[in-house]
Amino acid sequence: MHLTQPSPALQRRDAYRVSLKSENASHVLLTRIQGAPPDKSNILDVSVKGVSFLLPEGFERPKVGERYLEVRVIMVPEPAPGQDNPKQALRRTPTPPSSKAPPPPKITEIRCDLLVRRVTDVSSEGDTKQRIGCALVNLSGDSERALQLFINAEQIRQRELRRA
Repeated sequence: MHLTQPSPALQRRDAYRVSLKSENASHVLLTRIQGAPPDKSNILDVSVKGVSFLLPEGFERPKVGERYLEVRVIMVPEPAPGQDNPKQALRRTPTPPSSKAPPPPKITEIRCDLLVRRVTDVSSEGDTKQRIGCALVNLSGDSERALQLFINAEQIRQRELRRA
């Protein structure tokens, strides 16, 4: 088989990456100073090997090889067509088991360290921010499995949206 154009689903990586909308509720929580409240930044894309996000304001531009320690990565799936927003679904009274309604999407939280692999300047409306690409480090087996399940579900959801 010969491809004349690259397939949009073809990725040359050791782990499949899903892009998340910038307005998606998925985010990383980074702490600048120990004991201070963490800063939130939306996730741009995620795989079982890494994550990218825009650096929150007030953070110094990291160098490749630096680490962010004890980071919380929180992934909120986008609702499938016809589903409620996951955050709203979680606040509702649980559906009785006899109902055939699907369960609300699962919010996935993992804790790990991030190793900076790439720093890229991104300009938008005269404002320059840094897109940070990080490897997930010290990820437990349970966290890696939860992350893979999130990515699988998000990949299926995105495929359904393309077909619609």
